[in-house]
Amino acid sequence: MRNGIERITDERNRQRERWTASHDDTLTQGELVQNAAALCCGLPPGLRPQTGEPQDLWGLVERHKANRLHQLAIAGALIAAEIERVERVILRKLQGLTWAQIDILKSPIAPITLSRKVAQELVDEELMVLLGVGDAETDSGQYIRTPIGLNAQTYLWEVERREQLLNGGGEV
Repeated sequence: MRNGIERITDERNRQRERWTASHDDTLTQGELVQNAAALCCGLPPGLRPQTGEPQDLWGLVERHKANRLHQLAIAGALIAAEIERVERVILRKLQGLTWAQIDILKSPIAPITLSRKVAQELVDEELMVLLGVGDAETDSGQYIRTPIGLNAQTYLWEVERREQLLNGGGEV
């Protein structure tokens, strides 16, 4: 019996035979993950109790209702297709940036402090979201790049603490 990864890989390979990367790149409104979510729920459109639930835009749930494992493999392959699509978006956006801009976009260790105007000029906001970073305002009114969801002061504290540890300053 094949495991889940093998099933998803086989399904993704089947999808690639029929649908090109260029086709997937046109699906920018969440269609791939929307259908994946509907398949994970396993409910055909008529059984949706709330309008906010994922919609089976392509009829995949109904078409594959007899095989739950296949529904889940398709869902996994659609998620893989969305990951590949987002990676292509990131690569296209990164091609237009210098290494200095990329460093400013996502500085993994030391925060780079910059003005809001400079921050906006240096990088693309959509790309920042795709990479999981954002601008956070410090107490002094400057902006730094931080992982999304982490406030600037917490991030600065974590960076300072990490530097202390690297310099032999004790344990976390």
